[in-house]
Amino acid sequence: MGIKACDRNGCDRIMCDNYSDQFGYLCFECMTELQSKAGNITIGDFMASPKGADKPAEPATLDDIDAAFNPS
Repeated sequence: MGIKACDRNGCDRIMCDNYSDQFGYLCFECMTELQSKAGNITIGDFMASPKGADKPAEPATLDDIDAAFNPS
């Protein structure tokens, strides 16, 4: 794990393992929150939302999250 800042709006964590070409880095805490909201928010809306905020939007499924952060 390198020192990579989380690209989610309002997150100041710097130790990020999760990376997407489209969305950038995501820390463990934000990834856990995103996974808990699967089906209720798009990944883009989640990344733009302030950390810890709830924002209704088109749902992202676990498959969408997996495809974005674990491309084959």
